[in-house]
Amino acid sequence: MLQEFAVPTALMFFMFVGVLLKKYTFIKRTHLPAPIIGGLIGFILMNTGVLGLPYQTFERITFHLFSLSFISITYMNMNEKKGANKGVFRGGLWLALMFGLMIAVQLIVGSSIFLGWNVLSSNDLLPALGGLVAHGFGQGPGQAVAMGTIWQNLENITGVENAAQYGLFYAATGYLFAISVGIPYGKRLIKQNKVDYDTVDPEEETNFTNGIIENDNHEPIGRQTSHHANVDTVTLHFALTGGTYFITYLIIYGIDVLSGGFTQSTAALMYGNIFAWGILVAMLFKAIIKKVKLNYIIDDRFQKSITGFLVDYLMLSALMAISLAVISDGIVPVLVTVLITGVLTFFIVRYFALRTERNQYERFMCEFGIVTGTAATGMLLLRSVDPQFKTPVIQELAWWNVLQMFVALHIILSQVGMPVTAFTVWYFIIVAVIVVFLVILKVTKLWSFARQVE
Repeated sequence: MLQEFAVPTALMFFMFVGVLLKKYTFIKRTHLPAPIIGGLIGFILMNTGVLGLPYQTFERITFHLFSLSFISITYMNMNEKKGANKGVFRGGLWLALMFGLMIAVQLIVGSSIFLGWNVLSSNDLLPALGGLVAHGFGQGPGQAVAMGTIWQNLENITGVENAAQYGLFYAATGYLFAISVGIPYGKRLIKQNKVDYDTVDPEEETNFTNGIIENDNHEPIGRQTSHHANVDTVTLHFALTGGTYFITYLIIYGIDVLSGGFTQSTAALMYGNIFAWGILVAMLFKAIIKKVKLNYIIDDRFQKSITGFLVDYLMLSALMAISLAVISDGIVPVLVTVLITGVLTFFIVRYFALRTERNQYERFMCEFGIVTGTAATGMLLLRSVDPQFKTPVIQELAWWNVLQMFVALHIILSQVGMPVTAFTVWYFIIVAVIVVFLVILKVTKLWSFARQVE
């Protein structure tokens, strides 16, 4: 009974601890966001036994927050006007193709390291557990735990009992790698005048560093769309997001019942991919809401804050869900995988970025952040060298958000369990995927063999 109370309140407590530590300690200089700071404190207390809460609960919370965040993202542009700037399409296409390429590279690198480890040691770890680094690095904790959960629930597959834990560890270390390498490298680029760095207002820089807005320039997070006597606007927006998730569950459950009951593997795929079905249901509801002209009750900026809320707690919960004891047998190859994957990711992305047109370093910072963390990490690293977002890379990131959905065949192959059910076939398919991305980059002239900047 006490744990039911302690788990959600612990998340809230450590979130606030993160805010205070960022504002009042030297940690502010790392540019780590409050959810990561608070999550690291929680992670330490959980793994030293000081905080006796079940890590499995935080693991499940992370899974559900991930699904809810994707549904919320779908509703974020409910009232957005059409007509995006197509002048930055090529940059967005490069970001998307590099995202697909690096996911494939990370899958191969991680799997190969685990294969090598099995040869050199007496362990018999599934190579696919090394490949999970791609989902932790390139897609974040939510996707990593979702992937691991699917594998754990597949029928007659041994060795994946703690796959979600591996994914969470990769996600956490990937984010730390992005910050610890990306921020210092960005400062070096500024010092060497390799980026068109434009200083910002000192007060704004202070706000960014401290994580708290000190002056009176507060932007509203949205507008009221419902009457307080009926239901609060916050309640309304959460109701749409959570209600969509509930309907998605009912649809999957209905299919389960009508089909005579899923097999264990089918259930793993259907329920494990509930975030994907949730996006489809949200897209349908969104179209209906627009059709009946009810979209005015949803404020896009407020929905963006709802998404931010979900992602913040997703990151914090993911860190508190990690149990080092559970992955102790594979901790050495995991650490080797993190280090080698991180270093290779840095140099490969840098190589290709320096062979694009204009704003090469800004584009590198953005892509490096994406493929070691999330889109938010990419934006954070981009901001470190382009604080006022004056380069077109920030607009390219918007195109990436659309185009990256069309370069994810190898991710789909992973989600259906192929890495653990037909590893050899999957491995060579991913190698072929790398070749395909390289060909597309060359054909579209987004990869020049000659370096464009010095």
